[in-house]
Amino acid sequence: MAAASKPLSLGRQRDETRVRTPLGDAWRQFRRNRLAVVGLCFIIFLVALAIGADFLQSIGFLDDPLYQHDAPGMTLAPPMTCTQDPRRMNPQWCFVFGTDDLRRDMMSRAIYGARVSLSVGFIGAAISMLIGVSYGMIAGYYGGAIDNLMMRFVDFLYAIPDLALFIVLQVFFKALAAERERVGPFAQVLVDIDRSMGGLFFLFIVLGLLSWIGVARLARGQTLSCKQKDFIEAARAIGARDRRIIFVHLLPNILGPLVVVGVQSIAGFIGVETTLSYLGIGVNPPTPSWGGMIATAQNNVFGAYPHLVLVPTVMLGLTVLSFYFLADGLRDALDPSLRDS
Repeated sequence: MAAASKPLSLGRQRDETRVRTPLGDAWRQFRRNRLAVVGLCFIIFLVALAIGADFLQSIGFLDDPLYQHDAPGMTLAPPMTCTQDPRRMNPQWCFVFGTDDLRRDMMSRAIYGARVSLSVGFIGAAISMLIGVSYGMIAGYYGGAIDNLMMRFVDFLYAIPDLALFIVLQVFFKALAAERERVGPFAQVLVDIDRSMGGLFFLFIVLGLLSWIGVARLARGQTLSCKQKDFIEAARAIGARDRRIIFVHLLPNILGPLVVVGVQSIAGFIGVETTLSYLGIGVNPPTPSWGGMIATAQNNVFGAYPHLVLVPTVMLGLTVLSFYFLADGLRDALDPSLRDS
């Protein structure tokens, strides 16, 4: 009996098992959206500029955003034209975008303004996610009378125009800061904290009071759709507490849509801060802000110096678009139905 011959090998083959994870699949799907990748790169670049602004100023690349030069302003100097800052002996690469009507470097103020806008965007989104997700998940999980009472309060807040209430609260806090000596010791502490932060503290309070409503409704809806699934019933069967079920079992399974809404809300908060600063009730002057820069330079739109408006406007537009592109890419990446098998 002839022995069976071995199958012919066409090459060196190895049995490799490809390990796939949900995070890896999401990243592969995200990379396919080129606009989302470009938006993410721009956001990282802008965050790096905002964080490293003090370092760039110390090496002479940026000017002090509050410093008024003695030379006549509102000029567009060539990129390599340098001046000598009387406070430092090292030369600067300044006036790339010109100076404003108070002879302050526009590029420096735009980059420091990015720090303000990004701080408001990220902290506002963090506050809205923390309050809104917790509130919505508790309402959706317990249901019944608790859900009805909590969501009627949300409906009441929905009836109030957001921007109008933002303006009213900011005007109130500005008046409180102006009358510091006539208020109590606790209010004086708050006013001092707000002044030390350039007006951002009261702005954070305003955003924190109103920004969580939409997130709460989304979190409630996602919780209602997931709380009757088998893995939640299994967690109840083994005696898991409600807090563990909500934050360990439910939250990771509804996090995808919430992350997308959170990223989109960053762009919204940046827009709110810019609007309030444009109206003069945002951050305290002379703290750099894109909205304040636009308000200061609006009279030169059709004059001899239109670049004074273009610099903060272009940065604001690119930043908002980048966050929306990023949110669009995250929505596709976190949706399992769009991933290849």
